[in-house]
Amino acid sequence: FIPTLSYGPIVYREATSTLQSKVVHNMNFVNELGHQLDINRMVGDNINLTLNLSTARRIHPFNGQMKVETNVFDTLIFQSDIENNGYEDAITNFNSNNWQSSTEIDTYSYQNPNIMSILFMDIDEEILAFWPYRQLFTEISGDLFNDRLYFSIGYDLFDHIKQWGAETESGMTHNIYNFTGYDSVLSTTASNYWDLELETYQTNIDDYWTIFNYYINFMDSSTAHEQVSPQFGFDIDEYIDEYNNVENNINTLVDSTVAASSELINQYIISDHPSSNSNKWNYEIERATTLPLSFAWTFENGNSILTYIEQQWREKEFNYEERYISGHNISNGSKLEKFNEQYFSLTFKHIKFGTFTFISNHEKQTISIETGEIENFNRWDGYQWTYDFHQKSSNNMIARNILGDSRLSIFYGSQKGGLVCANGICATQPEFLNGFKLNYTRLF
Repeated sequence: FIPTLSYGPIVYREATSTLQSKVVHNMNFVNELGHQLDINRMVGDNINLTLNLSTARRIHPFNGQMKVETNVFDTLIFQSDIENNGYEDAITNFNSNNWQSSTEIDTYSYQNPNIMSILFMDIDEEILAFWPYRQLFTEISGDLFNDRLYFSIGYDLFDHIKQWGAETESGMTHNIYNFTGYDSVLSTTASNYWDLELETYQTNIDDYWTIFNYYINFMDSSTAHEQVSPQFGFDIDEYIDEYNNVENNINTLVDSTVAASSELINQYIISDHPSSNSNKWNYEIERATTLPLSFAWTFENGNSILTYIEQQWREKEFNYEERYISGHNISNGSKLEKFNEQYFSLTFKHIKFGTFTFISNHEKQTISIETGEIENFNRWDGYQWTYDFHQKSSNNMIARNILGDSRLSIFYGSQKGGLVCANGICATQPEFLNGFKLNYTRLF
């Protein structure tokens, strides 16, 4: 006969207010493990303290994915570029055609997270993969002034991973890119290139100096070299070092060319081509902080007035970000939706004329995307009159059979869809805009 012992735990707190109901945890009965701690403590005779802590997680999470792409430098294409466009153009125009790519995809599993990681909702793939849920609610309530005043002040903190991954994609993909095979190719290619250039130099050096001696009669030495070099296809200063040693300078040219080529390839890998190692996140998370307040005053004649105020800061994060080890991030359509919402209702209950309620709901929505922010403002106001008929014991047959114990409610205005609380009763209702709504309930 003790409900808390005879009923199975639901492992989450059922919402009892309008804005709190907008953030709920949908249980997965076949793949979920949860804990719930509920503490109620009376302070004196009239004040009650409530603390509820609920957590849950999947038993079997989605696996992570390791995607390894291996890129091997294509020697034949690189040498063809050199022959057709020259060495300098070849090393400054690396692209995807210079690589032969192959991809291997493996999956890996996660270890069970500890309860403290879920309580603190650590943003880590080993935690998020279990779709964690955590909700903390605390409330102080009670009756004062000879039970004339009822008050309730609450605080609700909600965090939940709504989605980790997708039907065809893992929540976490580690992209690993390997680039190999270009170091030895660059060294060999540079040596061959400068050896051919050296042959051209050695074959034409005598003719070079003959024409140079002709030009030197009309201009200075530097200008003479500028005139002769295009005719033979080489710059004399590239081959002769400060000691007029051609062989040593060729070795220097080979080393500097290999270094320059390696630098350009590394620049292509890290900067020009989005293929540095990265982690791709794919999840949706919902967070909310809610402050529900309610106050009720009962007059001596039996009439009463009830004020209900609720403030909520809620956000939904859709994260499809790719985070590179270099520090560069790409959002890939990620967005953040923020809601700043207030709910207010004022109810006056008259023992003869029924219950009169004014409801006002304000919402500011901010959507943040790559291109900027979008703001939307919404407001729903409504007025409601409710009357309870108690005619079961009436001597009037028509009144007893038609009205009996029943409730009539007339609403005018607008209301946001979801859980709507009025007159002490909460029910899920659809959105309603600018009109009248009639509700009649007959109890048999």
